[in-house]
Amino acid sequence: MTKADLVEQVADVTGRRVTKRDCGLVVDAFLDAVKETLARGDYIEIRGFGTFKVRHRKARTARNPKTGEPVEVPTACCAGLQAVESLPQPGGPGLRNVRGGRAIRGRRWAIGPGRRRDGAGAGS
Repeated sequence: MTKADLVEQVADVTGRRVTKRDCGLVVDAFLDAVKETLARGDYIEIRGFGTFKVRHRKARTARNPKTGEPVEVPTACCAGLQAVESLPQPGGPGLRNVRGGRAIRGRRWAIGPGRRRDGAGAGS
């Protein structure tokens, strides 16, 4: 799915009450928020979907597949998504909370460092 496909799907879900242009702005704003949050070193947790995190890769020695010579690969940071254990199957029931099995439609999603439901963590 491309970004244009995502914008089209969001526009379809809203029943054309929101224009494609506005949906595009919303998708762009969401992606910008993800980028900015990850650039700060924080993570974004979307309950029932997954967690966007910065992953750190260690320096390592790899091999050039053509020549077989060793090549040094430097350390790197990249964005990653740790998905929930089970995403909904097509045609199946809606999104479910993995722990309790309760429906999560309409629930809020959390953004920030260490925020947990019980209030403990770095954000409190």
